[in-house]
Order: sequence, then structure tokens, then C-alpha cells
Amino acid sequence: MRRATVLILALTCGCVSKQKVERELSLCPDYFRQNIGKAFVMPISIEGIMGLYGRVDTKDPEHPFYIYGPFANADTVLHEAFHSFEYRAGHQRKDEWQAFYDDFHNGKTWYFGVPGLFACMFVPFLGDMPLPGHVRFYSALHRLEDTADCFAFWMRGKKRNDKELNRKCEIVGKFAQGYYRQPSGR
Repeated sequence: MRRATVLILALTCGCVSKQKVERELSLCPDYFRQNIGKAFVMPISIEGIMGLYGRVDTKDPEHPFYIYGPFANADTVLHEAFHSFEYRAGHQRKDEWQAFYDDFHNGKTWYFGVPGLFACMFVPFLGDMPLPGHVRFYSALHRLEDTADCFAFWMRGKKRNDKELNRKCEIVGKFAQGYYRQPSGR
């Protein structure tokens, strides 16, 4: 019994609570908050034990997002919330999403794809290493990871001596504030 208690405490120590999620989201732009799905916090779950931090339900048209303990943190909340925001825009506000997509990617962005994912799985800490044009190596796996990481970076007010990364973060910030919803925003 004592080992089980210690394991549960170890798994939930530092995990993101519903209150922490609400606090992080309260700092986001109003337009962003009005256009994300519902957040669910799962402090103890198989997904969290296996190392998954969060995910968005892409089959549900409202695109709720899930935060899994014990490894999720405040940036995970922003990252998954942005996935929800972007999926909803892609399905419900297609012109807005397309204008954002065109500005963000403009032919200069590149991704590693599946080989990069395998590298992240087998090389500890590789996913968190900074990479030119991206927040971190993980951002270079797929366009959706790139946009979500840029959002968390932008929300934290971070900058780097990297013109491409700073450009992408500025575009993500505009998207989150509703800039692309109006024809004049293009």
C-alpha cells in the first residue's frame, strides 16, 4: 500500500490542475479564449504515465483538449489550447485559417517529419533543443507543432536572435488576436 501511495504522489507531483489551466488561459487574448474547445485535465492517466503531455480531440467538431499529468506544464496548456484554436479555425473559419497559414509558412518553413519524431523518441532532451527558425527541435517535426510552440513562446513574451522564428511568433500572435478574421487583416 505504501508503494502505491508514493507512486501516485510521484506521478501527480507538479502536474497541471484545472485551476492552473484556467489561470494560463485567462492570460490569453479574448479572441483566442472564445475560439478554443473545452479543457480537460487528467492528472492520472495511462497517456500521462506513457509520457504524453496533452492532445486535442480532432474528431469532435468543438476540438476539446486534454492535459495529462504528471509531465504537463503551463506551456503544455498553451500548446494544446493553440492546437484546439487552430483546428477550430481550420474547420469553422476556413478563410481566416488559410490567411494565417499562408503568412506563417510562406515557403521558408521546413519540417523533419517522421524521422525527426523517431530521433526525439530515442535521444533524450533532443526535442527541447533550440533550432534555427523553430522554438525547439520538436517544433520542426510538423507544422502544427511549430504553430503551437510559437504560440507558447509568444505568450511568454520570448524573443531570440532569429528573424524567422520571431516573424512566425508575431504571425501566431496576430492569429490569436483575431487579425486574420477581417479582410483588412490580410
